[in-house]
Amino acid sequence: MKLNGKNQFVNGLTPTILGVLLFYFISPASANANDTMKNNILVLSTGNELIECLFQNGRFKINGQPLLDKNWQNAVWPNFNRKTGRVYFEAKNADFGSAPHIFAFSFPGEQPVPELITEGRYPSLSPDGLLLAYYRHPSQLWIFDIKRKKSTKFISDYAKRNPAVWISDKEIVYNDTANHLCRISVLSGVKDDTGLQKIIPGSLSPDGEKVLCGSYDGKKIYLYSIKTNTLKVLKKSLFLSMGSSFIWSPDSHHFFFTRQTLSNQIKMKESRSLFYSSQEKEEQKLVDVFSLFGGFFN
Repeated sequence: MKLNGKNQFVNGLTPTILGVLLFYFISPASANANDTMKNNILVLSTGNELIECLFQNGRFKINGQPLLDKNWQNAVWPNFNRKTGRVYFEAKNADFGSAPHIFAFSFPGEQPVPELITEGRYPSLSPDGLLLAYYRHPSQLWIFDIKRKKSTKFISDYAKRNPAVWISDKEIVYNDTANHLCRISVLSGVKDDTGLQKIIPGSLSPDGEKVLCGSYDGKKIYLYSIKTNTLKVLKKSLFLSMGSSFIWSPDSHHFFFTRQTLSNQIKMKESRSLFYSSQEKEEQKLVDVFSLFGGFFN
């Protein structure tokens, strides 16, 4: 793994150690350092461990041991409830069988002992932290009421690709099995076809106004405007694959994404690199060989 910058903080770390990163975005020196770090933790998943990392001036520093012990595999799609301090994520653990399940633990704190929520995949927490949408085979999207601890099957035309994206406390945008981008109310169940096809919703911006989306062929990143129901191309590539998982920064102007690089293509490698970018297409490569499977800011 290679890192940008003159001073490289990380040396000799295996891909497993870098499975999931927590980055601290540091504000100006005049701000209180502890408050700044507390409010700007970022959790990223590549499908392995959860660990802490410092991100400052374009450089990373691993900060501590993995949050989960070796019994936890394929930890992906972490969601954070800021009110309760609970993290919801998908993972496998031999104690619960071979199927993926959804778990939760308190964060930050000591070595967490995750609590089983339900069997399922692709967890997605509503903005108010009250509902958790998740996938079950075949093509089903379920809703888990966190306070009542009750699951209900919601729709049966969900295309399994990414977690569904909440665009309000009561509305979800998702791909149906006909490859259409749809919006649906969890109160009424009324489904609205946006008229857009082969678009994979990825992440709601912190201001609640737009959604980063990927294309089916992996060659484009779009910005979907919720109010106007319009789509704008942010990035495109003729032959370099980009993912459909994105993490917004708190300012709603920057985001993390992964894509292949020319050097990896020349080496016949399919791996991607992690980038940090503005909506104006300025981008900075942060880490080589990195696949992104969800994340959140604290």
